[in-house]
Amino acid sequence: MRVSLKESLEKKENLSMNKKYIVYSLETSKNGEEFYRVQNDANQVVPYPTSLFEIVSDKVNSDWILWNKPNNNSALLPKQFAYLSFWEDYYNDELEALKYLI
Repeated sequence: MRVSLKESLEKKENLSMNKKYIVYSLETSKNGEEFYRVQNDANQVVPYPTSLFEIVSDKVNSDWILWNKPNNNSALLPKQFAYLSFWEDYYNDELEALKYLI
């Protein structure tokens, strides 16, 4: 899945207009808020509200699953990412998590 920033008068930190971003997961909180986790212009993979983006391509690989987390949140993501500490491990440079995004 790929998204681009919607036209806006407000500049978004570490996001550029007319740039396509790869979505690493689509996450939904228990209160219904939705986020795309994308690699921004500072090369950081972080969640942003879906309302900031428009979908350029809605295609996802066949290994993506809908994962209902124990905390009542859910995520559409590659099955390799579907464990509770994946993003924490990624941010802490754990090799097991990094191998999927490098």
